[in-house]
Amino acid sequence: MWNGTLEHEATHLFRVLFCEEAPQIIKARYRDAHGYMFNESPQQELQTVGRVVENRLDAEAVEVFLRRQGRPHLLTMKMQLLIYLAELDPSYYRLFMNEIDSPGLATLTLMGSLIRWPYALLKGAYLAWRYQLV
Repeated sequence: MWNGTLEHEATHLFRVLFCEEAPQIIKARYRDAHGYMFNESPQQELQTVGRVVENRLDAEAVEVFLRRQGRPHLLTMKMQLLIYLAELDPSYYRLFMNEIDSPGLATLTLMGSLIRWPYALLKGAYLAWRYQLV
């Protein structure tokens, strides 16, 4: 896959996951890892990822919907790769480690996630239907 496309892909997916611009080092590592991890990806799944990036769709909602298929979708694996790469960067430490002992805040965060999940599933189902994502 053309490197510009991979950079655009990493930029969009990172923004969906972390609500900020992807650092160059993460984009470079994403491009490098991509060659090892996704050589034999199903064509339909490649097209789905391409449509998500091209149309700037909510990749998180699409991933929630596609996750129901019983095996990891290419979109899921690409988003996981970006998460793993962010974990390696010390500047994202705060996102992965909770240093505050607050059961109340943890409960609220969990409740918020439980409310967001059905919305994401419905939105992902709509986007999958609207853009013919498989």
